[in-house]
Amino acid sequence: MAGDARRVTGILDAIVDLALIGDYAYEIVTLRSAMEGSPPSQVLEHMVALGAKVQECLSAAVDSWRTLDRAQALSVRLRAVLIRAECVALRAELSQLVPAPGDATTYVYLMQICKLLERIVQHTASVGDRAAVPPRQFWSTVKPNN
Repeated sequence: MAGDARRVTGILDAIVDLALIGDYAYEIVTLRSAMEGSPPSQVLEHMVALGAKVQECLSAAVDSWRTLDRAQALSVRLRAVLIRAECVALRAELSQLVPAPGDATTYVYLMQICKLLERIVQHTASVGDRAAVPPRQFWSTVKPNN
């Protein structure tokens, strides 16, 4: 029974992580819609590519729950570490860009979006970790009542 309780707790924790991911995604949309200026195309391309990697990682984590693929679930953590490192590097790059006076808002928003992507991928890794827990062999341990 303890194994089943751990599995249910893992599912509930994954649901909380997914809810937080949804909240962060909403914040990203809000920040993007509040941007007045447009960042340089190379920064925008890097941000879009980073977002696509986060999306692929999240899809893998959710899919690992659906298919009960432990190997796929375990691969999410490594992908998340690489994506988080890329987020940190992009934020550092954005902080080095010095816009003209009055144009800093767009860059601040982009740094916030980058931080939100980092948080999303952190919660994505947690979803994958919880899916990686091997399912309990419930039926093999049930003893019939005679």
